[in-house]
Amino acid sequence: MNPVTTKRLRDGWKSVELREVGRIVTGSTPPKAKTEYYGGSFPFVKPPELRHSPVNDAEDKLSDKGAEVADVAPVGSVLVSCIGNLGKTGRATQPVAFNQQINAIIPHEPNASKWIFYAVQTSDFASQLANVASATTIAIVNKTKFSGLRIPLAPEDEQRQIVAEIEKQFTRLEAGVAGLRRVQANLKRYRAAVLKAACEGKLVPNEACLRQAERGRQAELARQEGRTLPAPRPGVFFVYALRCDNESIYIGQTQDLQKRWQEHVTGQAADWTSQHKPVLIVHNEECSSRQEAVAREKWLKTGFGRKWLRREIAAGRARQAGYETGAQLLERILTERRQKWNGKGKYKEPEKPDTINIAELPEGWSVASVEQLCSNITSGSRDWSKFYGKGAGTFVLAQNVRPMRLDLTERQSVAAPVGDAETERTRIQLNDLLVTIVGAKTGDVCRVPTELDDHFVCQSVALLRPVVPASAKFFEIYLASAEHGQAQWKRYIYGQGRPHLSFEQLRMTAVPLPSLGEQERIVSEVERCLSVVEELEAVVNANLQRATRLRQSILQQAFSGTLI
Repeated sequence: MNPVTTKRLRDGWKSVELREVGRIVTGSTPPKAKTEYYGGSFPFVKPPELRHSPVNDAEDKLSDKGAEVADVAPVGSVLVSCIGNLGKTGRATQPVAFNQQINAIIPHEPNASKWIFYAVQTSDFASQLANVASATTIAIVNKTKFSGLRIPLAPEDEQRQIVAEIEKQFTRLEAGVAGLRRVQANLKRYRAAVLKAACEGKLVPNEACLRQAERGRQAELARQEGRTLPAPRPGVFFVYALRCDNESIYIGQTQDLQKRWQEHVTGQAADWTSQHKPVLIVHNEECSSRQEAVAREKWLKTGFGRKWLRREIAAGRARQAGYETGAQLLERILTERRQKWNGKGKYKEPEKPDTINIAELPEGWSVASVEQLCSNITSGSRDWSKFYGKGAGTFVLAQNVRPMRLDLTERQSVAAPVGDAETERTRIQLNDLLVTIVGAKTGDVCRVPTELDDHFVCQSVALLRPVVPASAKFFEIYLASAEHGQAQWKRYIYGQGRPHLSFEQLRMTAVPLPSLGEQERIVSEVERCLSVVEELEAVVNANLQRATRLRQSILQQAFSGTLI
């Protein structure tokens, strides 16, 4: 049932078909093969450029020859998208050509142009479009059906008054919407700036600088006061480890730790500490005899003892904790990667990072390739089509991978074959990184934030599994940053029609590597900043939706005759 014909109209108004108020023209596209038709200055409009606003320009341009063979809408024509995203509108304020996805209403009465323009933006007209659209994968309203759609028509004087009131109220509303759009743009810039600062070590104090300052403070306190070290006691001997300014660990034993520290500081205790300035005692133990202390010192100086000591320091269980630099972390990751490898033949060293255009790294950071940092880089199986559309599993597609967000609102079911090697190879785990490697969204990346049962990547999505899962959040931040990971991938992406990222390009992508402690602090600050952004974006989006509803309310009043 047509909503315009069933509603009671204001006295003097009538319901008319579009063909009664204008000539209906469906657009066309001049042959692309004829290059002489393109590259001029005549606007060639497509649906994305219809934004319920005046139209006087377009991204694509036709030559004069192209305009001669195209369908051209004169000034005052109302353009409506009728294929795909139905009901987008525009009003030509200069002659424009338009493609076959658009129907134009060329008014019989030029003064009715704005009335028609606003009438086809109402929810009633949108309902008519939806009702007559063909029931196919892509919604289509042909010229005949479009011509028969109806709008209310008021006398000319009332049209002018109502249009003037609509524009008065829309002007105020659009000023508010413009302000909200500026806030949106600023939030987007702020988000990008947060990620950029995080990736360059500028978001939180650098770990190496913090450690250096702390060591200097501790050392100075120790020199001045001696209160940070235990006082000598009868029958008690100390085994100690101190860190020198070259990051080496010196191990010794003594009965008076405060005195021995002063001897090390003044270069009188040992050749090593006279050449390498002591910074801080990082560990000490009490023993009940000199013999016990000597034996303990001897063991701590063995390879096993030093490894134990470094582990205790790193875990914070020693008197003062040290930290692992990015280079040391990378060395540990490469060792662990080699140990976990269970492939065939000889172990192949991972790809080195492509460091072209990589910014200068902060102190204590290193740089690694994605392959060096990951134990597994793969994508979905090629021959699972027979398993689609059934089963309890989920096939993760490119549309599920959003920038820094795994969106599983749309689900493709799959009955993954039990016991198949491909099933295990493509199975998703907590802290895996997913990257779209084919299509318009190539380069979008997100982390898997929770445990997911029976979820598998498709061919268009790469799965990256970090050797150290605790680094996954930082890697996600870097790879999602427009000026870092995304900039690298933009340089790599190939194929104009259907963009691609190759596995070779993924493997050599460079990622900076701070210490795990610094990664954790960076991630925490990024999450704090982005949570504020998300809250503000939610408020802005709510107000934009409110503005859309208010716009429709104004139009509803206008075309029911209650606005004035």
